[in-house]
Amino acid sequence: MQRGLNKWLRSTLTEAAKAAGRSRQTYPGTRYRRLARRIGRNKATIAVAHSILTIRLLRDGGAYRDLGPGHL
Repeated sequence: MQRGLNKWLRSTLTEAAKAAGRSRQTYPGTRYRRLARRIGRNKATIAVAHSILTIRLLRDGGAYRDLGPGHL
């Protein structure tokens, strides 16, 4: 059962990371483009998926505020 959940979660986060990579004025989109130049698109997708998983919203239940593309 656990293996199926991980597969579902990974595919969902990967899809969300790819969508975030196409967005222009958001922090995950900017992060994806910076990473994709250095390490490639596939690894950048997984890195952004990990970032999405660890967003403050999931850590402490607060409201999510996008940092914006100029944060880096």
